Amino acid sequence: MKRANLLLTDQPSAGSKMATTGLSTPSGSTRTKATKGLFSHFMFLASLLLITLLTSGKALAFTHNITLADNEETCHITINQTGEKTATLTASVGYSLPTDFTTVMMGATALTYTTDAAEGETYLYNPGNGQVTINAAAITDDIVITATALSSDATLSDLKYQLGTTKAENVEGFAPGTEEYNLTDIAFTKEANVTLVGTLNDPNASITKKEAADITTETDGTQSAEATIIVTAQDKKTTKTYTVNLTFVKDELTAVTPPTAEALTGRKDNANDAVDELNGRSIKTAITTQSGAENEKQDVTWSFDETANSGPYKTAGGESNKFKWEITLPETLANTKETSLTGNIDIDNVDAATENALTKLEYQLAGKTSDITLDEAAGGDKTYTVSLLNGTEDGDITVTATTSEYAKITGANGQPFSSGTVTLISGTATLVLTVTSESGATRTVTITFNVSTKESITEVTGITDKELTQAVTTSDDVITLLEANVTPTITSTGSSTFKLKWEYKAESNAGSPFKPGSGETNVFDWKVVNESGDDAHPAPGVDVAGTIIVTNHTTSTDATLATLQYQIGDADAKDITIGAQDGTTVAITVPALPFGTTAITLLATASNQFATIAKVDEAAPGLQSLKAETVSLPVTIDAAGTTYKLKVTAEDGNTNKVFTLTFSVAKEKITKVTVPATYKLPEAVTDEAGAKELLAAMEGVEIQTESGKTPMKLEWTYDNSDNNSQAYSNEDGKTHKFTWKVVRDGEGAELETAETVTITGKTDVTNFMPAVTGDQSQKDVQITADKPVDKIGDGSAPTTVKSVEIVAAVTTDQLTINKATIGKLDLQGSVDEVVLKEATIPEVVLAATKTTTLILQSGNTIDKITNAGTLTLQDAEATPAVAAQSMTLETRAGLTNDGAVGAVDNSGVFTDMTATIVTVAGAADLTITSRPTSKSTTGSSATLAVAATSENGTVSYKWQKYTDQWVAADGTEESLTIAKTTNGTTKYRCEVKSTNDRESATTTLYTPAVTVQFYTSTPDEPSTPSTPTYTVSLDKVAGATFSKGETTTVDEGDNFSFKITLDKDYDQSKPVVTVDGTAITADADGNYTIKNIQKDIKIIVSGIVKNTATGIEENVADAARAWTVGSTLYIHVPETSDVYVISGTGALQQQLRGVSGDYNMQLRAGFYIVRIGNVSQKVIIR
Repeated sequence: MKRANLLLTDQPSAGSKMATTGLSTPSGSTRTKATKGLFSHFMFLASLLLITLLTSGKALAFTHNITLADNEETCHITINQTGEKTATLTASVGYSLPTDFTTVMMGATALTYTTDAAEGETYLYNPGNGQVTINAAAITDDIVITATALSSDATLSDLKYQLGTTKAENVEGFAPGTEEYNLTDIAFTKEANVTLVGTLNDPNASITKKEAADITTETDGTQSAEATIIVTAQDKKTTKTYTVNLTFVKDELTAVTPPTAEALTGRKDNANDAVDELNGRSIKTAITTQSGAENEKQDVTWSFDETANSGPYKTAGGESNKFKWEITLPETLANTKETSLTGNIDIDNVDAATENALTKLEYQLAGKTSDITLDEAAGGDKTYTVSLLNGTEDGDITVTATTSEYAKITGANGQPFSSGTVTLISGTATLVLTVTSESGATRTVTITFNVSTKESITEVTGITDKELTQAVTTSDDVITLLEANVTPTITSTGSSTFKLKWEYKAESNAGSPFKPGSGETNVFDWKVVNESGDDAHPAPGVDVAGTIIVTNHTTSTDATLATLQYQIGDADAKDITIGAQDGTTVAITVPALPFGTTAITLLATASNQFATIAKVDEAAPGLQSLKAETVSLPVTIDAAGTTYKLKVTAEDGNTNKVFTLTFSVAKEKITKVTVPATYKLPEAVTDEAGAKELLAAMEGVEIQTESGKTPMKLEWTYDNSDNNSQAYSNEDGKTHKFTWKVVRDGEGAELETAETVTITGKTDVTNFMPAVTGDQSQKDVQITADKPVDKIGDGSAPTTVKSVEIVAAVTTDQLTINKATIGKLDLQGSVDEVVLKEATIPEVVLAATKTTTLILQSGNTIDKITNAGTLTLQDAEATPAVAAQSMTLETRAGLTNDGAVGAVDNSGVFTDMTATIVTVAGAADLTITSRPTSKSTTGSSATLAVAATSENGTVSYKWQKYTDQWVAADGTEESLTIAKTTNGTTKYRCEVKSTNDRESATTTLYTPAVTVQFYTSTPDEPSTPSTPTYTVSLDKVAGATFSKGETTTVDEGDNFSFKITLDKDYDQSKPVVTVDGTAITADADGNYTIKNIQKDIKIIVSGIVKNTATGIEENVADAARAWTVGSTLYIHVPETSDVYVISGTGALQQQLRGVSGDYNMQLRAGFYIVRIGNVSQKVIIR
């Protein structure tokens, strides 16, 4: 590539293109380095230099294209053209032409500058158009032009800032070489912007950017701005940016304009009220600041200072007070000169009142107070004359007067007056008062009292507007009715008789004559006259004449009913919806009456009080006609339906309506159905029919009807589709789903069903599961859903089982263990209750999360309980529901002190309700080291104490007392102090608990109940306190004599024994003795004994019946049998045997061991199995 460089001096913003015309021949090029700084800024990168060599008078030209690679090279162009040569420099974009050249070289020859086109080795340069003319005819060589350098000075010689249009200020500390300045503490300005102004150090430089900078006011009231100015040197490349940061101080307060306030708008009782009004006006005042900026007006706060007013607040109208005003200087302003922010101005009260009228004037005479009618409208002096009742005696009259607000009343003595006396002498008295307004205007009021010489009317009452109750035709008819029906009360000062005189006056009726029409109104005048017809004299304030408005009677055509009800017996009346009453007949269908209704009372009320209501009898209409308020009409109801008619006749006697009521009686409904959702058959059956037979006598079924008399029953069906398409199986313990439906038991229509009552459903029926009995010592009994064993042992003979386990997935209601020995009872599933009687179990285990209650009857031994779930240990007597089903359970008196359980290891929740456990090991271990003992005292208090320890848990105490149940005794410490309130004995116990929150384990033990007795000693009593006593009740029974009376008092803890002697006609009976539902037997001497009495008890003796003499006994004496009469079960035991009575649910109800003879007992309705020895019999108690 051919290269050509135009070598220039250091011009930072210059660049050019040269074009020459003429003949030239590129002969090559050489590269030379320019002197440092001489050519570095006049750059022609990627640009094109056109040199056209021009010859005199020749038009032929050659164009040389030279690409300049950089500004460091020189391109030599060999020019063969002689004579004058002309080239034109053109500035590239962003550059300017040089003003002159330093040197122009043609080869080694230096050309000299000339101002004209002189011949010789000269050149001419026109900076205006960039044309260079070279006048060297014989020289053909490279042309090298060196331009004069452009200035790079971009500094200022001074710098000022100008706020808005104000005078410019010097930038303090200015130096041309420093570009940034921070000016602080400049006075606040109201100008919006700031501009920098500077003088160029080099006049060829230029200011290329000078813009006004906004002045920003900060939230704290100061101001700030950042202004810049940019200077560009002659070379167009070198720049300097001068920045001035200005910070202005807060504007300075110079003056506060005192506020103005109009007079107060109302009277103020005190300065605080006035200040409140002023502050409520939101008055603002102007402030002036040093900058002259326009400031927001400031809120004024008002106060009152007695010192500034030389005394207290003046409340009177027309006065003025000085009020202190004060403003709070905004935080955005400065007040370094401490310009005052407060001051005082006078503010007027309301104008003084000019009113001086009296507002009340009354007098009191002989204990009676009367008003004097005022007439103050005209103002000026006034005289009031009061006429006193005839017969008024001389004496003091007390006068009370009040005046307009702010006015004053003075008496004749010039003293303030509100109440005073004047003496009535010879029937006359005078009082003079002066009334002065707040503005000072005065007037005189004179009150004169005179006693009248005429009898005066003192009261007339009881005259009001009237509505006539019957039609009239003339005004005289009205006067006759008024005289008969208006009976006013008229009193006077004498004994004369007074009455009313009535008159119709056209002038009182706007000139109209009397109007007799229905519902018309007329005005009648009245006045009080004596018997002679003379006008009466009124006492002051009493009207003895006036008018009333009389409304003629309006005849009604309303034959509608307002209400209609029916009542059954004494029950609440029920509304009957009447509906629309258009036309002369109205049909009403009454909702069905309750089942069994045979008679009702119809209650009817007409809308108009003058209408009549009558029963309509088609054979004799209008049989009954009564004046209607509410009419009671008896109606007989037929179950098949009843129609009843009544007629309402309007007051006009012509308009009437006939109401036809249709009654019906609802069918009887089934109101309640209760059927157990699950049921266990009480004995084994062979087929589906046998199961249905037992279901027919199911316990727990309750069906109620409205009459309570209609027999109902359950109809049972079995559907394979409800049982996995399987037919009924008599497999022990298998569960089937049976469907039941309530049906009528006998002939008759089926009953309807009340809302919310369901008459069909399904019950899960489990086949009878026989007890595990006999020697099973090598067998592990596992209770599963398929094998729901619920009895281990039947109590008749000992049973031995290796182990019993309830699997984890099974939850059962009850497991009974009776006269059985079990190697281990493993409860991996929950069971509501485990009932133990004569059971021996080395270990009982309850798994985690499982729940059970061990119910202990008599004769049990449990070596150890290991509990990880929730286990409750309970005596039979503490569970009434169990006691009711198991009548042979023994009381806790049969337990030894250390109970049936030897040891307990608890890591779950364990509760002992038997009060026999004192030590528990495990995560929530607990040991009771001492128990409370009974107290008896004549003192004012008694203290019970208990002590317990635990290694793993936190011990807590909760004392309880027994009323009709155990309740909190307000004690949570080891000891309980009981304050005496009255004499008597109360039982107490303590709940002792160990809680291990870390292991989520809890042990709860109870101490045995003790008594606290408070009593008052007498001289006859021994010094030692008495033991609590209880009453044993033993009711008489026909056919037997008891060795003890009907009531016997025994000491606490003692035993009670008695014998039974049967009468001759009853000596074949076998007595049954029960205490709290538990049977007890006589010893060898015939004594029945109840041990360790701790409460009042009642002994029941049954089974004593009169001997039979039919002769049948011989035939059936050797046959065991059971039968029922009503709710009594009778049992005949021919030889010594054990007797068991079992309910339909499988629960043991009664047990008689080793008995013979006849027995009876009361049972609830239901199905029972009676087992006498080896004989079983089904009975039903209805």
